[in-house]
Amino acid sequence: MNKFLLLLTFLLFTFSSLLSQTPNFSEDGGDKYVNAKKYLEKAKYRNTQHTINVIDSLLSESEIESLSEEKIDLIEIKGRSFMIGGKLDSAKKYLTQAKELSYEYDYLKGKGKSSVCLGTIEFFMGNDSLAFVNLLTGFGYLEDLQDSLEIAHGCNHLGLYLKSKGDFDQAIRYFQRAKIIYEENQDYKGLFKVLNNEALIWKNNSIDDDIELERENYTKAINAFKEALKIAEKLQNNHFRSSVRINLSGTYSSLNETLDDSALIHKNYLRAVAIAKEAREILISNNYHEKLAPASTLIGIGLWHLDEYDSAEYYVHEALDIIEKYDYNYSTQAAAFEVLALIAIDRDGDINKAEKYYLEAYEIATERSLIQRKYKILSHLIKFYVNTKDYKKAFDYQQELLKVNNELNSKSEFRKLTQLEANFNNKKLLKEKRLKDDLLKSAQKERKLWFGIVILVCVLALVVIVLYFINIRLKEAQLKISEEQKSNAIEREKRLEELDEFKTKFFANISHEFRTPLTLMIGAIDHLKEQMVKNENLRSLEYQTKQLLELINQILDLTNIELQNSNILKLSKIDLKESLSVSVSSFHSYAEQQNVHIDFEFKGQEHQGYIDKNSLDKVVNNLIFNAIKFSKNEGKITVKSSLEDGLLKMSFHDNGKGIAAEDLPHIFNQYYHSNVGLSTTNGIGLALTQGIINKYFGKIEVESVEREWTRFDIEIPVTLAFFEQKDVELEIIESDVAEKETLSHNIPVENTAIEVVSNKGQNFPSILVIDDNEDIRNYLHKILKEQFEVSLAENGQIGLTMAKDLIPDIILSDVMMPEVDGIEMTRLLKETSQTSHIPVILLTAKADPLTVMKGYSTKADAYITKPFNKQELLVRIHNLLENRKILQAKFREHFMVKEDVVEFSNNDEKLIKSFTSIVEENLDNTELSIEEVAQKLFISRSQLHRKIKALTGKSSSVFMRDIRLRYSAELLKNSDTSISDIAYQTGFNTPAYFTKCFTDLYSVSPKKYREGTVEKSKNYN
Repeated sequence: MNKFLLLLTFLLFTFSSLLSQTPNFSEDGGDKYVNAKKYLEKAKYRNTQHTINVIDSLLSESEIESLSEEKIDLIEIKGRSFMIGGKLDSAKKYLTQAKELSYEYDYLKGKGKSSVCLGTIEFFMGNDSLAFVNLLTGFGYLEDLQDSLEIAHGCNHLGLYLKSKGDFDQAIRYFQRAKIIYEENQDYKGLFKVLNNEALIWKNNSIDDDIELERENYTKAINAFKEALKIAEKLQNNHFRSSVRINLSGTYSSLNETLDDSALIHKNYLRAVAIAKEAREILISNNYHEKLAPASTLIGIGLWHLDEYDSAEYYVHEALDIIEKYDYNYSTQAAAFEVLALIAIDRDGDINKAEKYYLEAYEIATERSLIQRKYKILSHLIKFYVNTKDYKKAFDYQQELLKVNNELNSKSEFRKLTQLEANFNNKKLLKEKRLKDDLLKSAQKERKLWFGIVILVCVLALVVIVLYFINIRLKEAQLKISEEQKSNAIEREKRLEELDEFKTKFFANISHEFRTPLTLMIGAIDHLKEQMVKNENLRSLEYQTKQLLELINQILDLTNIELQNSNILKLSKIDLKESLSVSVSSFHSYAEQQNVHIDFEFKGQEHQGYIDKNSLDKVVNNLIFNAIKFSKNEGKITVKSSLEDGLLKMSFHDNGKGIAAEDLPHIFNQYYHSNVGLSTTNGIGLALTQGIINKYFGKIEVESVEREWTRFDIEIPVTLAFFEQKDVELEIIESDVAEKETLSHNIPVENTAIEVVSNKGQNFPSILVIDDNEDIRNYLHKILKEQFEVSLAENGQIGLTMAKDLIPDIILSDVMMPEVDGIEMTRLLKETSQTSHIPVILLTAKADPLTVMKGYSTKADAYITKPFNKQELLVRIHNLLENRKILQAKFREHFMVKEDVVEFSNNDEKLIKSFTSIVEENLDNTELSIEEVAQKLFISRSQLHRKIKALTGKSSSVFMRDIRLRYSAELLKNSDTSISDIAYQTGFNTPAYFTKCFTDLYSVSPKKYREGTVEKSKNYN
């Protein structure tokens, strides 16, 4: 149905009327392309085979042997002529040819126009994705062309497509852009089209469960149609004059369905009939008899409502005769039969005739899949059979009505639910299409660049392979030397140490050397990304390069551990329970994605110990990541820890794939590979883990049963007394984790919400932390409490309630939570006027592009991936708060000159305007209080105060006073009223107090301000 309406709209409003006489082109009439284009303009709207034949003949006479822009234009016109005639396959053939030749000739205008027309044809043929890609691709070329009128035409095509898909907001944006261009260029035909299209959006955007909004939309449509009608009359375009009247008449009839005032309804039907008759007269006088059916049917409907049955019957039969003779307009035909049925009942009382007409209308709607028309006919049929007491048929059609209603609702819901996915897929297809187009233009240059990158990657891969086998040979050499020199243990140990040192330094040096070409490769890839649209191969190359860099960094870490194994140990005193809990909790979201459950337990009362926190995090992260990676579906990982006799003991148990018995002795050896294949190796992660543990004089052991479970047991000393006994140097570092009892002893935990208010009485920003993991909440509270007033909530539902009550300065939330997740909570916050201004930062381990896109589509302000860096988090929070202060300053600057601040959301702007309007309406009311204003805004006084403070940087009472002063400044400049009277008129009790407040705000007295020494406030801060 949407495609039928879009095709009808395209044919009605893209083409002008055809002159009745045959065209006459002179032999030497000049440019044949210009002649063809002129005739195409005359051929518009009159859908006849004669038109197509004449244009086809003209183009055949104008064949051009060599490729040129003129030939491409002629082929494009030929394609459009077939589109006018409704021959979509032929139109697609010639427009595709024009597009391909445009690319070959690098003809920008040809690319744009042919792609836009192809997009329209693909949509008519049911290929929605290709339609959207072609429309957007063509529109992009038209923008590159910088031809404003062509851009406007492209906007109109895109708007029509988006309108048919139900994306009315985006459609309106494109129509408005086209409207501005048409107005600037005084292109009144184009202006008529966009006004008519906007009106059709308001007319068709009915809300079944909101009569008031539906009535408002119809009223907007009527106003827009009236503007379009003025332009049609100015142009004296008979097609425009008739079509807009038909639309306007139909809208008046639809408006009546939302009204209760019988007098107004009667008046509107009189208007509808009169306007439809005007359209009919225009069509008849210009010999457009084949287009009379809609106008005649609308006249018949209006006359039936006005009880003029004979006249109504005449016009309806006229419409049916026209449809039978010229064109099967099935929707109009079904509506005409409905009117005949109603006339048979109301005038003749002929039930049999009425039933016959109803069933004919029902058959047409069913066969032609006119769902909405079928819904209305079924409603009339049910009412008809109930009135005739044929309850069985009434029941049968009631069941059919329920099916149709479900179909309408399912289509509406499906469109809403899949709109984001469709937009994402369309954009992806568009990127791939534009990439192919760009490759045609710069293939040679890009081929060389890709060839160079491939050679570089191959060389690096070869070097890595060579180094791999060199290291295997080195290891074999070590073993051989060990066997041959058993008799001389001292010399053997010396040589092995030298060889290990050489190997370690060699790896350190070669790793450093690898980083330089890898960095250059990443830079080249980034440069390539800037020059052309991304594709899967480029993303894959970037990912693999960064993976190689990460592997080399791990090798560097491992060699550093080996080189520094006997050097200084850096220790800091930390809360071991909290540190381990936060590290494990950071993997919860990622584990849930893999359908794996993680349990954590810490035994013992003592939590404090000396260790390098970064090294501990690396050990925990490596082991948990491997456990998740090799766990089964619905797997379970258990992490147990305790502090006993100065030793930190940890156990990591999973019920995953397990490790083969023959591989267990070798899993910590970075040079070992299982006989099963490379896919079963652990890389150097476990070697790095063992190196860290050995550096701090700990130990790690592993037990496993293949295909059943694996457990890693670790012991690390964490007391200074132990390290002082060793021959090492200690460097004690000030810990950023305070030495005190864990937060679980200080923070009360309830089932509803957790609220911790820190720094009470100090002017710190407030932050609301929302996370269903208690350890993460406590950790965030600890790192934030020194700089913020912190409140905590344990899930999204509670977070929503607290956000509305507290109105914090910023919100920090997890994404994956029960009841209401972070993305849905962000959407609800941004749609609520009290909380729409609050910046939201989302924390998650699920950082795939689709999740990030969903987060940003709900207007989340930032995304941070777990596990996160504390300093990065603090910087992001402070940056968002600083941006809020900048916005407040900008508001204060614009407020004094009555300018809107575009950065404000619609909800924020509405609240400010409503607040200002209430104060301005009560300027002389000295008793007006914030409580009264809050009541009128249906918000509590405290919420209003926090909202105004967040948006303006001022308290609600000071902001109210500034509104009065702003109005007084206008009176001082634009009237002769005395200063005392102005003071009383703007709600000040005394002129003296008014003068003081005015001087504080404007830095000048009211008298001098009136004299013109200051034009506006320079001190509104």
